[in-house]
Amino acid sequence: MGLRIGVKSCSTFPKSCSTFPKSSVPLPAPDPANFTIKRTEEVGDALVVMAQYPDCTNYEGKKIMVFPRMTTKELLRLSHLDPHFQLDEGPVARFEPTERGWDLAIACAKLVDKA
Repeated sequence: MGLRIGVKSCSTFPKSCSTFPKSSVPLPAPDPANFTIKRTEEVGDALVVMAQYPDCTNYEGKKIMVFPRMTTKELLRLSHLDPHFQLDEGPVARFEPTERGWDLAIACAKLVDKA
């Protein structure tokens, strides 16, 4: 068991713990107008996208997202790509920007396509 300084642990589940150490370096939210598409894969009617937001510092600004009812051609026409969840637009899922995350996003897109 390791020593955790400045971290309050949570002993009850499923209650959430809101007392985590705050980063002294701000992690800016990605600017939806400042992105580069790194990779895409169409899975039926769903699209898996890896985008990089250069002003976002976590995960080097990379985001893997699943969008329902979108094609690569439609994606490339966008001037804004918001990685945040929204009611009627935006991604339906996001994954860690790794090969494992990409594989999970493909699996998710297969389910989204059937829905």
